[in-house]
Amino acid sequence: MSRDELYMLDVMNYLDAELVEAADKRAKAGRAVVLKYALIAAAVILVITVGMVPLFSMFKNDPPQTTEDLPQTSLELPEVEWVQITLNVEKNVELEVKEGVVTSFKTEDPALQSLANESELNGLSVEQAVRALIRGAIEKRYIGSERDMKALLASLGEGSLVRRILFDWTVEIAENMLDEEIVTACKGARPPLSDELAKEIGTRYGVKKKQVQYLMNLFKYTDPMVIEDRTLNLVHEVVRIEMYSIAFPPKYQVGEYDEYGEKVLYVRDYEDLPAFRIPLEDYPESYQEEMRKSYTKRDLEILYGPCVWTTMPYVIAQSEEQVVALLHERNIAVHIQYSSSDSIAGVDHAHEYEIGDCILQDKPAGTRLRSDRVVHLWVYHPGKAKAEKQALVGE
Repeated sequence: MSRDELYMLDVMNYLDAELVEAADKRAKAGRAVVLKYALIAAAVILVITVGMVPLFSMFKNDPPQTTEDLPQTSLELPEVEWVQITLNVEKNVELEVKEGVVTSFKTEDPALQSLANESELNGLSVEQAVRALIRGAIEKRYIGSERDMKALLASLGEGSLVRRILFDWTVEIAENMLDEEIVTACKGARPPLSDELAKEIGTRYGVKKKQVQYLMNLFKYTDPMVIEDRTLNLVHEVVRIEMYSIAFPPKYQVGEYDEYGEKVLYVRDYEDLPAFRIPLEDYPESYQEEMRKSYTKRDLEILYGPCVWTTMPYVIAQSEEQVVALLHERNIAVHIQYSSSDSIAGVDHAHEYEIGDCILQDKPAGTRLRSDRVVHLWVYHPGKAKAEKQALVGE
């Protein structure tokens, strides 16, 4: 081969070596890039997998844990509840309650300690224990009056357990006083209160509006005075008074003046109005005859017409005619009895009475009263008193 051919062969071999080396470098670089991205992909997959473990565990059907598998702290006894029962301003008992049953009690009052022991509270439900304490307190005169029962209610928190117990007890008392037909009718009767008032009362006692409406309907037919049991009388009457005082608050307070300018001195806890009035004509004929004989036409209009609240004025030492006209104007029905003496019990002796003067009224001046109630007056009139007596003897 010539020199030129040998030179060209060397050049070609050199170029082939360079190309092979370059290709080898490119291959190595490519493998590095692939490895780099493979490692990144593996890391991403690992992160995603670890993050999804809690989610997958939600659908994992592991067998339930037994008590042996649970930590010791989950085996603690249920929390103990202490319920304070206030019987008046100074006396209270605290009941220890576990799972709805009284397990012990404590009180700093020796009399109540004795009462709680006598009532054998341990083992009773909370409702039974509260009823037993209230009954025992009433029987032993720790709760001696309606005022004490009102103090009991006032001491209880809104929606408290004891308030709820008293509400349920009152429902039971009212139902037991009435025939089954009336109780059934009350359950389906039209609600006597607005939703707002029923909700307000329900919040106070921790009951639903429907339960309040039902008890208010029962109250229309119940008369606690027919119950011989003093405890049931007090419970029924005090709960009724509080519920009525919310539903029918008095229009005027003591010291205020009514629409006639009469100063109000005595108010009731509430001023309710009857849900319905029975016309006199719907009563038996014998009753109608007796009423027309005893009262004037205006009196009967007041007694059996629209019912309103009014205030009793002071009528002592005024003539019978003046008194009757004034009371009729105030929507007050009057029943007059005549007296042959001006010195009967209760007469105000600060006046010098003339024949025909009113000497005694059975409702003090300033008393708020309802128009379907009768006010009794005594008028000094010996002649008419004698005639009444003779007529009575003749009958």
